[in-house]
Amino acid sequence: MGILSFFRWAAPCMAATVLAGCSAPTGTAPAVYPSPRQGETIRVSVWDFQNNPYYQQVIDLYEATTGNTVEVVDIASADYIDQLSIMLTGGEEIDVIMAKDIPSFSAMIDRHQLEPLDRYIEESGMDISGFAGLLDNIRMDGKLYGLPFRNDYYVLFYNKDIFDRLGVPYPNNDMTWDEYEQLAAQLTVGEGDEKIYGSYLHTWRLLVQDWAIQDGSHSLVTDDYSFMRPYYEQALRMQNETRSVPDYSQLKAGNVHYRSMFHGGQVAMLPMGTWLIGDTIAAINAGQCSIRNWGFVRLPHPAGAESGCTVGATTQIGINTKSLHKEAAFAFIQTICGEQGARILAENGVMPAYSSPDVQEAYRTADGFPLGSMDALTYTSIVMETPVHPQSNEIDQILNEEHEKIMTGASTIDEGLAEMGRRIGELVG
Repeated sequence: MGILSFFRWAAPCMAATVLAGCSAPTGTAPAVYPSPRQGETIRVSVWDFQNNPYYQQVIDLYEATTGNTVEVVDIASADYIDQLSIMLTGGEEIDVIMAKDIPSFSAMIDRHQLEPLDRYIEESGMDISGFAGLLDNIRMDGKLYGLPFRNDYYVLFYNKDIFDRLGVPYPNNDMTWDEYEQLAAQLTVGEGDEKIYGSYLHTWRLLVQDWAIQDGSHSLVTDDYSFMRPYYEQALRMQNETRSVPDYSQLKAGNVHYRSMFHGGQVAMLPMGTWLIGDTIAAINAGQCSIRNWGFVRLPHPAGAESGCTVGATTQIGINTKSLHKEAAFAFIQTICGEQGARILAENGVMPAYSSPDVQEAYRTADGFPLGSMDALTYTSIVMETPVHPQSNEIDQILNEEHEKIMTGASTIDEGLAEMGRRIGELVG
């Protein structure tokens, strides 16, 4: 299955900046009904604005085609969910809301902070065929409270220079998690500040738990998490025995970002989402990245599972129910989620949710896309890492808490998994 398959998947500190006066790309204004009034200003919440050049390019297009102005509320990625929640609860004037993950998206729906978009989509005649069946995965009670503008899934990034220096063959597109563990140990060299880790396991719970649902036979919403045991055993072996990944507690205490470790040339491999493709291209172009020779392959897979199975998630954008500029806000959503916005994302090496032949070609030919990595974007199946669920936020919190206990040694693996099952079983009934 080719890259087209991906596009058809159905499954630090806060600051406000007014952005205007930049040259804008040409394009046809999004059709909306009723049309937004020219001269309106909308406020859009984003995270890590400077690290994502496509934001400005989409804003330029929107401002040029509508006559409106965008004011960006830029929040650091690590603080985004908490800061946004505080702002919305406090009545902050934000018109367009970007949801960083499914739990926070579900929570905003539950708190009635997101406007249903079905009427706007219908009355505007917006073409949503480019999302294929993807929208079915993000409906709540039959309604759409956001449209996806990004659609990412996990692959395995690697630093070719480290492999070349050690004379180790590059990873391939059909590698099991056991083979990955062995390769990481082989690539771990040096001590102290000069140490190169064979891989990097970020502190997110997903980077252990997702591998346990990767083959599609299990869910993160259950009362029995014993199926995760092999993946926690592997994570702790790599951390405590071979020391081929950094220590979890040290990463948490130092608030270390996976991007700085990979871009700084300190890790040979990194399982991470496809959003890092665009991030890495942008960092190299901006002279903010020490690596030049890099690539990625398919995510390693469980033994017995087919190569190409992976885990993914969409990134939604919606309208604040308290917005006074809802039509103008929806026009922005059309811009970033529709074909023109998708093409801008693709040209920046970012996976858009919307698909068309032009978008697909733009992604294939993105400047800086690593040679030899296109085949890694094929897949056989994608599991949605977190379902849209009324209690997603609470489920996520429990899984995070027990994950941290296991990784820090505060709980044994069996104790932590049993506690996940007990707490979530009681929560969802």
